[in-house]
Amino acid sequence: MNDADKSCLRVLIVDRCRETSTSMCWLLEKWGHHVRVAHDGVAALEIAGAFRPQVVLIDITLETRWDGCQLASQFRALSGLEQVYLICMSAYATEADQRRSLEAGFNYLLPKGTDPQEVKSVLTARKATAGARVSRAHAVAENAASEVRLN
Repeated sequence: MNDADKSCLRVLIVDRCRETSTSMCWLLEKWGHHVRVAHDGVAALEIAGAFRPQVVLIDITLETRWDGCQLASQFRALSGLEQVYLICMSAYATEADQRRSLEAGFNYLLPKGTDPQEVKSVLTARKATAGARVSRAHAVAENAASEVRLN
C-alpha cells in the first residue's frame, strides 16, 4: 500500500440523480478517494458487499424499494458494515430532518448544495478517526505478538 492509499477513503455515493452523483464522484476522486456510485438501495448493498466502503453518502429521497433512511437501517443491519460512517444528503436540513436522519442511523446530515469544504472536512475527520482505530488495532496486535514471543 502506498502513501496515497493510506490517506484515501473508500466512499460509496448513493443518489438517484446522476448529475449529483457524477459531480460528487468527480470531487471525491480529485481529493484522492476511491469512489463507487449506486442509484438505488439494492445496487448500493450489492456494491457495498464487495467494495466495503468506509463512508457512504446517501440521498434521503431514494425512490426504489427504500428511501435513504430505510437504506441506512439496512446498512446498520449488515454484518461487517454496521460501523460504516453514513452521511445523509438532503435538500432539506430542518431540525426534524436532522432528528429523522440520526434516528435512522446516519452519523451526519449534509445539506445538498453545501460548500465542498464542509464535505472535505467531514471526510478528513472521518479519515483521522478511522486511522486512529487502525493504529490502535495494530498496537494491540503487536502487543499480542510480543507476548506470544515472550512465552
